Amino acid sequence: MSEQNQQKRIPLNQAILYASGYFGVQMIAFSIGQIPQIYYVPVEGVALIAPLTIFGAVIAGGYLFGILNGLGRIVDGVDDPWIGNMSDHFRSRFGRRKPFLVIGAPLMGLFLVLFTMPPTHEPSILNLIWLAFIYPLFFIFFTTAVTPYLAM
Repeated sequence: MSEQNQQKRIPLNQAILYASGYFGVQMIAFSIGQIPQIYYVPVEGVALIAPLTIFGAVIAGGYLFGILNGLGRIVDGVDDPWIGNMSDHFRSRFGRRKPFLVIGAPLMGLFLVLFTMPPTHEPSILNLIWLAFIYPLFFIFFTTAVTPYLAM
């Protein structure tokens, strides 16, 4: 076999250690997909997002939550290539990717916690505005931490 065809093998313990980090990424992705929905629009009980009336049509809190979730995912899709490109071309004494992880991970954690801290615990439009602020910022910092990690 020629030297060009040979690939450097990564030790198994190092591969397992690296791959275990993705477990945390998936737990956060699952959490952000499930927990806010259960918290803000429960199956039983009172939704924390008040219905909104637009041009005489009443839009239920569940629909509004779905729209916000979708907008958050759109922000995520738009900022993925942008953050990826930035981390590919970033140079520092700490490397290309680590500064993104150090900045993105704590802020992602902060916004994950802020999901559970609505301005009011009663049905309110304030909770809708709160989520409209929190969702995009969470996904920006999620991408800031995760995309460079996956590129390592």
